[in-house]
Amino acid sequence: MKIFTPWMVCFVGLQVGALAQPTIPIKRRPDGLISRDTLFKPLDFIDYSKRPTTEFLPEWKEGIVYAGKATYEVSVKNLQVDATGNAARQWMAKVPGMSVWESDGSGLNTSISTRGWSPNRSWDLNVRMDGFDIASDPMGYPEAYYAPPTEFMDQIQLIKGAGALAYGTQFGGFLNYRTAQPGFKKYHYNGVYSLGSFNTESAMHALHGTTGKWKYGIWLHQRTSDGWRKNSQYKTQNAMFKMGRSLANDFYVQLEYIKHLSTAQQSGGLTDAQWAMDPSISNRDRNWFQLDWQVYGLDITQKKDRHFWSNKLSFMQGIRNSVGFLKGIDTPDDLSNRQLDLDTYRNWTFESRYTQFFTKGFTMSTGVRGFQGNTDRLRDEKGGSTGNDADFGIIPNFEMSRDLDYKSLNAAAFTEWILEWKNLKCIPGVRYEWMQNSMEGRYSSTFNVAPSSMQRNVFLYGAALEYHLTENNEVVFNYNRSFRPALFSELTPQGTTDVIDPNLKDAQGYNLDAFIRGKVLSTRLHYQLGAYYTLYGNKIGSYVDDNGVRNVTNIGDALSKGVETLLDYTFTQSQQQWSVNAWTALSWMNVTYTSWNDPTLTMENQQKGNRVENAPRYIHRAGLNIGYHQLSLQINGNWISEVYTDAFNTDLPNSAATKGKLAAYQVMDASLKYNFTKNVQGQLNVNNFLNEQYATRRSGGYPGPGILPGTPRSVTFTLGINF
Repeated sequence: MKIFTPWMVCFVGLQVGALAQPTIPIKRRPDGLISRDTLFKPLDFIDYSKRPTTEFLPEWKEGIVYAGKATYEVSVKNLQVDATGNAARQWMAKVPGMSVWESDGSGLNTSISTRGWSPNRSWDLNVRMDGFDIASDPMGYPEAYYAPPTEFMDQIQLIKGAGALAYGTQFGGFLNYRTAQPGFKKYHYNGVYSLGSFNTESAMHALHGTTGKWKYGIWLHQRTSDGWRKNSQYKTQNAMFKMGRSLANDFYVQLEYIKHLSTAQQSGGLTDAQWAMDPSISNRDRNWFQLDWQVYGLDITQKKDRHFWSNKLSFMQGIRNSVGFLKGIDTPDDLSNRQLDLDTYRNWTFESRYTQFFTKGFTMSTGVRGFQGNTDRLRDEKGGSTGNDADFGIIPNFEMSRDLDYKSLNAAAFTEWILEWKNLKCIPGVRYEWMQNSMEGRYSSTFNVAPSSMQRNVFLYGAALEYHLTENNEVVFNYNRSFRPALFSELTPQGTTDVIDPNLKDAQGYNLDAFIRGKVLSTRLHYQLGAYYTLYGNKIGSYVDDNGVRNVTNIGDALSKGVETLLDYTFTQSQQQWSVNAWTALSWMNVTYTSWNDPTLTMENQQKGNRVENAPRYIHRAGLNIGYHQLSLQINGNWISEVYTDAFNTDLPNSAATKGKLAAYQVMDASLKYNFTKNVQGQLNVNNFLNEQYATRRSGGYPGPGILPGTPRSVTFTLGINF
């Protein structure tokens, strides 16, 4: 369908705004932000029941335009979550429509998505940490293997759907983990110590502060556990270092370094019969997974008068290793040499953003980005040792059958504006992307991949209208183009006869949002009511033709549409001894294939009209929080509908348990926190206290084909110390 250009949308909107009455004055702060308070300042030992922990982001912040978008800012350090497990469903509890895969009880890997797209390692989100890229390769392999531990996090920032203009490649949106910053005193010490079920032990120590013009901080973290399933032990270590200094002309320079090292045994998948009988069992005792992730960041910013200038230079080096027996769960381990996979990622990124606030209702944000990524991939089905330990070494004098080198280059320029007329804001924007992906090497011992390169230019545009009904309430409409590049796996033939479509295109589409949000009832009720419509066009897939040749091409389109609601109400004033807060985040979605161009299928078997795999019909979450003096009680509930795990919408599982419907489930969590003193707190978490048996995912490959169960009831006690 034909869509108006951003400029036409803005022109019409501003004309309507000129006639709108009455006019409600919107005051500005000196930094150009709207004066209405959409963010609460974080407090140590906050009473969770008295203030929301999830807020909407302001009009713009730190060079990013958030006006006219569905945005959320989660104050992680004020949440009552179990930091030792998969806390993503608790982090994102108040964000409607967030899917979470809970197949890894360690919490080492976070797999989330928005609006029904795939949660697989968050690859449909543009994932960053402190604004730095942390995914393997956003242009060719966007899986985010690493997420900082909960103890390191300060906030999580999210743009749903319409994040492409500011950040480029994505369909689900933009996700940024903001880690802790040095405190303002000369010395701060933070300690978090946890003991829990399955012999889980965790400790975090942090020393940070400010002295003169210098800021410094070092954070250390370690966690070990036997895991709740057999063969699921793990160990992780994390370190974070920050050093910053204020310079002349309001410049601030900060160096940042983060190191993550983890080794985890993988229990593998189960058949549906095994899962129903005892989900804690494991048929694999030789599968291991290892991550070694390092991020180096340099951030130079200037905050002066009415402008903000940010320059970020980062280098990411990631190592992802796995070893194990990965054949179907119905095939016994033959105890021979294990399959060995060794990936190394090395990425450089530079991004500069400049935001200027003008006095006559005009704010401009613009910037450029450059990216270079290198991925080296080794694999051999018999390249690993015959043992059952975490040995990721290559057999001496052994040549790995698969040895592929991928390279990505990316350059981008973008701009977004905020145009104001009385109560109306129009936010148009454009982005230009140039990309190049290249590859060379061998796919197997008998098949060398011909060196190849793919270049393309992508032009994105969008616009939003934001009308302020009152100082704290607004109506928003937006339209944004989005895209997702063809991935390395889609550009690499899997056999000598495979045919890659020479006209293969990146997946492209658009996102539409319409919602009303704000605060009413003396700002006690925070709310958002809205609907969305997202087209995921040119979806890439494959089919086998009549000659037995596998063809990779743009195989169809998918559409996600739905309704999202957030209601967060505080019954009592913050100065009272008692406080009660109740909230609910509801979403209904319909995610289907609108076209499927596989010529080998009959009309009866076409996927057109089928539900997209792993997309639920609804995701509902709700919670109750009660506070009394230093005591705070929290109860959260999660209700998730059934999902299909393949595009054919297969109901009954196959023998390998790699496809088949997964049933709806509910999970309830509870937490009790007590502030012993101003500086010491204790917290008791009981996750899945009804001991629901559930599964969120079926795996076709690593960490082992089959159904992957969610974690049963677990208990954790945490002691927090701040000085």
